[in-house]
Amino acid sequence: MILDQWSALNLVPNLKTKCNFSEMDVNQKHDEGTCGSDADDDFNTDTWDDEWDNEAQASLDAANRSSDFLFETGGHAAGNEAAEVGESVVEASKVCHSFEHPSDNGQTSSERLLPSQRESAVSVRMAIGSKAGMDGVDKQHVNAVIQSMSEGSRFYENEKRKSKMTEDRIQKMLSKRDQLKRRGVLDSIITQRRVDALVESLEQSRNLSRCIVHVDMDMFYAAVEMRDDPSLREKPMAVGGIGMLSTSNYAARKFGVRAAMPGYIALKLCPDLVIVPSRFDAYRIASDQVKQVLAEYDPNFQQVGFDEAYVDLTAWVARGADVQRVVAEMREKIRAATQLTASAGIAPNKMLAKICSDMNKPNGQYFLESTREAVLRFIHGLSVRKVSGIGKVSAAVLHRLGVQTCHHLYQQRVLLSLLFSEKSFNFFLRVSLGIGGTSMEGSFGFGSGIGRKSVSRERTFREINEPEALRDKCKQICEKVASDLERLELEGKTVTLKLKTVTFE
Repeated sequence: MILDQWSALNLVPNLKTKCNFSEMDVNQKHDEGTCGSDADDDFNTDTWDDEWDNEAQASLDAANRSSDFLFETGGHAAGNEAAEVGESVVEASKVCHSFEHPSDNGQTSSERLLPSQRESAVSVRMAIGSKAGMDGVDKQHVNAVIQSMSEGSRFYENEKRKSKMTEDRIQKMLSKRDQLKRRGVLDSIITQRRVDALVESLEQSRNLSRCIVHVDMDMFYAAVEMRDDPSLREKPMAVGGIGMLSTSNYAARKFGVRAAMPGYIALKLCPDLVIVPSRFDAYRIASDQVKQVLAEYDPNFQQVGFDEAYVDLTAWVARGADVQRVVAEMREKIRAATQLTASAGIAPNKMLAKICSDMNKPNGQYFLESTREAVLRFIHGLSVRKVSGIGKVSAAVLHRLGVQTCHHLYQQRVLLSLLFSEKSFNFFLRVSLGIGGTSMEGSFGFGSGIGRKSVSRERTFREINEPEALRDKCKQICEKVASDLERLELEGKTVTLKLKTVTFE
């Protein structure tokens, strides 16, 4: 290791918090305590750990063809723009979404993958998802282009290795499930009572008294660029560089171009794509203008990143205000101040509000009534993939266990309680019941109100092995973390240095 933790401390004497350093930059990470951050959207369970969803290093091999690539955030990353990086690369699945057809040996085809399927799983890691504006995209064509342009790279070989590891772990889970069935554990009254007792406890904690709004700026970086350069408005465009894109506009998404995609692959999909470099000063100014509007409605609003925030309108509702009109007014004020549009979700907790904000994108809002019946009706029909914290890997693993919707999470609660850790199972059960956090103090994302556990920075750069160059990179990150700590008025006691090589080790 070129730089140890003591050297990091010497670089920034006042640094007293946990820091993560690697050859990858997505954003400033926020530790949720109970769930993955938006940029790291797969919940960290005991069956697929950090090695499975270890940020966007998957694209490093492609990105090393370009110049240094850094999402400079100035203390805040754009929540959804950075999340897009995580969605496609961090959470990407190494297993195929197979179909449930019985096989000769009694297994379903979703319980086993042929070698050819494992090969195709490599492209799934960077495959397009369900972001707004991606409807109607020829996903088969896009994924074929991604795979053809990745074959032979270190990234591709690494993905093949990880795909096999993933499948091996899934097979172990399936084997354990079968053993539990044979032993009758799944039908055990004791196990059922234990799980039902937890359900009852969670139900007693359900809080329907709050009115939480998740405000989410639409394609924020791209929208700022199109606002400042009207010539881009009718063109497919993206923000970033030839090595990696941070977001794209809706015209580009029709071609399958999206965040976390190397620019040169995006140009293959859309030859007319215009790629513009990031201008974080401009994004910061627009973000500050949005914050000024949000503060009018809730001085203690919680900003998650440049482009999203949670606003508590409980007091407005108590005064008899029509919350839907209030949110519409808020969005209109944002548009007037920034010439940018925002979408919003209105619900009794953060988890639900975040899901709702994506329902009527772009430039729309969705209201979920604050009753238990309405919440359960809404959540039970949702794909697990719609939940922040369940990414492509998680969704694929759950699918292989017969879990595709949030209602399935509830139906399979006994099985999940036996296959996953207590922490992971509690997360899944909360999701199935539509129970999320409402605290606006210290927590980030939708978590359970547990405060931030770490402050960190990560960045991607080209292959380098000179000690001085690596020290310089580390010093830059240390200074940014120290600045973040000062701004957040936080202290810590542990410094962690994370390095990842070009071979993804």
